[in-house]
Amino acid sequence: MDRLREYRALVAVMDTGGFTQAAEILGMPRSTLSTTIAGLEDRVGARLLHRTTRVVTATDEGIRLAERARALIDEANSLETMFKGGQATSGRVRLSLPGRIAHKIVIPALPDLIQHHPGLLLDLRISDEFLDLVSEGLDLALRVGELKNSSLVCRTIAKLDFINCAAPAYLERYGAPKTVADLERHIAVAYRQPDPSGRVVLTVGDTDTSLPVSLVVDSTEGYVRAGLAGFGIISLPRYDVAAHLKSGRLREVLPNHPPSGSEITILYPSRKHLPLRLVTVRDWLIQIVTLKTA
Repeated sequence: MDRLREYRALVAVMDTGGFTQAAEILGMPRSTLSTTIAGLEDRVGARLLHRTTRVVTATDEGIRLAERARALIDEANSLETMFKGGQATSGRVRLSLPGRIAHKIVIPALPDLIQHHPGLLLDLRISDEFLDLVSEGLDLALRVGELKNSSLVCRTIAKLDFINCAAPAYLERYGAPKTVADLERHIAVAYRQPDPSGRVVLTVGDTDTSLPVSLVVDSTEGYVRAGLAGFGIISLPRYDVAAHLKSGRLREVLPNHPPSGSEITILYPSRKHLPLRLVTVRDWLIQIVTLKTA
């Protein structure tokens, strides 16, 4: 039995979560796939998969072997396509994305990527939490803001312009500020936790101003909605509210004193021997994020 074929079989079962779909992808009978996995387990001397009537899960040994096997499969794919310019790539890519970037930039652009690389399977982990790439088994991640003590490969790909803004109804109620000092009578929405006094720092130009909080939210989508509903001033990337600014549902606060911007960084565990599928998705992400946030 071809050992690479055995490794492909193991990875396919783990990626799909079952034998039936994996057999369809590999173009072999389910019974043959089951025999192939059993033969691999016999050869390596360890159980690689837990099988029940409903679900198939990987053992620790299976996870460790599949991780090494993926590198071999990627190298084999690269060798087979090294003389074929423009060859489509395939495989699973696990990607961690902040919520608003996922919803407004990445997902709308995915059809074009998949059209050119129909064999790609993107596994999106959409969260504003900073997931750990290694422990979560992730391949790539996008992060906004300052990174501290990262052992990963970090590459800044874009600079986000930020904006302070509020709903027209809020500005009518509190008055549109004309100077930084006018902010003393204003309130803000807090993203996640305010400080212990129940206030949040709003950056206006080079000045940090502490404002009382009217509402605390734990997602960027909720943060935008709170601003639209008139709960207070919000501060976020300009691209994120461009449509609301154009429609008049939000208005910029102190446009001559915009807050400082923030960086978007792409992260991945290693600079060496990146599989073709990761290089493809990485370069595509850099292209679309740079374009959409410019």
